[in-house]
Parts: sequence; C-alpha cells; structure tokens
Amino acid sequence: MRGLNADGSDTRMREAALFRAVSAHLRQVRPGHGVPALEMTDGQARQRALADARRLWLAVGAAVARPDCGLSESLRLSLSRLGLAVLKELRAPSPNLEMLINLNDQIADGLAPRYGWDAAMPLDEDGRPLET
Repeated sequence: MRGLNADGSDTRMREAALFRAVSAHLRQVRPGHGVPALEMTDGQARQRALADARRLWLAVGAAVARPDCGLSESLRLSLSRLGLAVLKELRAPSPNLEMLINLNDQIADGLAPRYGWDAAMPLDEDGRPLET
C-alpha cells in the first residue's frame, strides 16, 4: 500500500481497481445472478471468486503488517483487524457475499480519489450523487 507518486495516486487507483474487480466477481456468483460465460460450473465460479477475495485480503494483511507501508499505526491496526474479520467471513460455510461486496466497494471508494465539485457531492449507496 505504497504509492509511486508522492501522493500515492497511481498505486491507490490500482488498489481501488483490484477491490472493484473482486466485488464484480463476487456479484456474478451471487445466487440468482448467473455465472459469466466461463468454462466452470456455478460452484467452481463461486469458489474462484471467494479465493480471489481471500488472496486480496491476505495481501492487505501482509501490506499493513510492514512497518514501512506508509500508513499510521492506528490505520494499519484497523485494516489488519478488518482483514482478519473478512478472512473469517470467507471461511464460513456460506459467506455473506453482500457484506463482502459492500465492504470491498467502500474500500475502493476510499482509495480512489475524487476531484473538484464531485468530491464535495454526497453519494448514495450506488455511488451516484444525491439529488437535492
């Protein structure tokens, strides 16, 4: 979780994209949402999506465990605890996919910078500006 630019924007955008990709994969394997045209069964696609999520959160845990990761101690500790909770959920017999999707999306939103007027606008749960 370190940036290439002084502000870390390049890395943050890539990290946000990873969280969004995992969310998208989890969305595809929710019951009743169908599996993309892949050469795998529904169960295989689900296991692959859960494995991708597990790898992502293991990487987060490894990144925040490094003292040189560039985050404050309290943020590192919070992300570590969050990662452990996510990994515990992923080990459940029937993980809560909606919760995992929402959490990944929130992390992605926090990583992706918003500029100008858009940054000041409050967003709804789908990430669209709220109408006033």
